[in-house]
Amino acid sequence: KPVVLTNNYQSLKGEDHFDCVYIDTFEGVYMACKYFIDHGFQKIGYIGGDTSVQTGRERFAGFMKAMNEGNVPINQKLLKEGDFSRESGERSMEELISAGTVPEALVVANDLMAIGALKVCKRRGLRIPQDVAIIGMDNTDLATCTSPELSSINMKEEDIGRHAAQLLMERILKGRMEKQTIRLQPELCQRGSSAHT
Repeated sequence: KPVVLTNNYQSLKGEDHFDCVYIDTFEGVYMACKYFIDHGFQKIGYIGGDTSVQTGRERFAGFMKAMNEGNVPINQKLLKEGDFSRESGERSMEELISAGTVPEALVVANDLMAIGALKVCKRRGLRIPQDVAIIGMDNTDLATCTSPELSSINMKEEDIGRHAAQLLMERILKGRMEKQTIRLQPELCQRGSSAHT
């Protein structure tokens, strides 16, 4: 049966023939971190997901690449691992504040964790973006429901769905057999949480 994957998965033996449409999550976090570096931030933190799974690993690698390329020192105390839930974003931000290691800028591996971090900052009296600038990932509808609105990396779910449907119909209607992979580029949607003054 025709199958289209909406993530970049390649079998270990390379024997699968699934079409694939995906957004480059590595590039997305790299883009967010590079934005902060380009605007002069040096004390940059990161709240990511479980690095034992593909998404968490790719996003953390994007952060590390941007930091290394920008020659920005990586402070292990500013790196936290959540589980992509809002609660883990809250917990991670509380840990940073309680330890006295508040970053100037924070890259967060999804919007839910970013919203959790933003909520804690406001509760603890930190101004966004003056004290902590924040960029999330996924550009969900929730990103525009915060105050200030959350800057986020657009992961283009609609484009992924459209391309996936086209590939599937090519398999069904035209009998295409060769495997195709489409890689889409994310983009930064800048809003109030990362506004640079």
